[in-house]
Amino acid sequence: MLQTAPATIMAIGLVFVLSAGEIDLSFGSIVAVSALRPLW
Repeated sequence: MLQTAPATIMAIGLVFVLSAGEIDLSFGSIVAVSALRPLW
């Protein structure tokens, strides 16, 4: 469950963006940047 929490939060945010009409399908790039964040 702890491993899916960040992806779930980003997916919920993506749903809000899509429902607001601000079409942004960059979920893959968000996940990629989030994966690199621990390296900093």
